[in-house]
Amino acid sequence: MKFHTNIYDLAIENTQTVKEVAAGKFSDICLLSLHAGQETGQKAHQDKDVTYVIVEGQGAVVIDGMAETFLPDDLILVPTGTTYNIKNTSAGDLKIFAICSFAIKK
Repeated sequence: MKFHTNIYDLAIENTQTVKEVAAGKFSDICLLSLHAGQETGQKAHQDKDVTYVIVEGQGAVVIDGMAETFLPDDLILVPTGTTYNIKNTSAGDLKIFAICSFAIKK
């Protein structure tokens, strides 16, 4: 599927916690919207790398036990198999877009 849009506008308009907006053969693009204090919950994807781009808001991410804060325009890469959790520390909603790149199995 071909996909061309202003991803920042889509992310700001999104109100769903997670919304897939495009899917390719080896990657997906999703939008995230987390309310104040909301977290993704600790997880680890065993089949994909996930790159998050912060559009609006601020928060904290814990990746393999290491905590980092983030602001708009920051990028977070979570490699396959890595345990992580994202938390919104803003007073308003945290808006993110994510690119999920699936591992190619040989």
